[in-house]
Amino acid sequence: MAILTRLKYSPTLGYLFKSRFKHRGQLEDLDNAIENQQQALNLTPDGHPGKAGRLSSLGHSFWTRFEHLGQLEDLENVIADQQQALNLTPDGHPGKAGRVSNLGISFFT
Repeated sequence: MAILTRLKYSPTLGYLFKSRFKHRGQLEDLDNAIENQQQALNLTPDGHPGKAGRLSSLGHSFWTRFEHLGQLEDLENVIADQQQALNLTPDGHPGKAGRVSNLGISFFT
């Protein structure tokens, strides 16, 4: 699959797999969501306006898996992704407060 096509559709596939996980509860769907979100993030160049949002979404998926499996590695990924998403979000951005909140919740566990 061409890089631009994967960049366009991997985040959507990640969202769809995560939605299906919420309805069916099969961890394979959540793993597929994380894999597609990670692929999209890896293909997203530095400075791309969607990079922070993709990091935040990936962090949410790791959080969901942490809640189900309790693996510390997933929680560490949540914190790292949310911190990086916050760092990439400029002051004055409408999503800044939400990203601060997401990071704070990550530490609250």
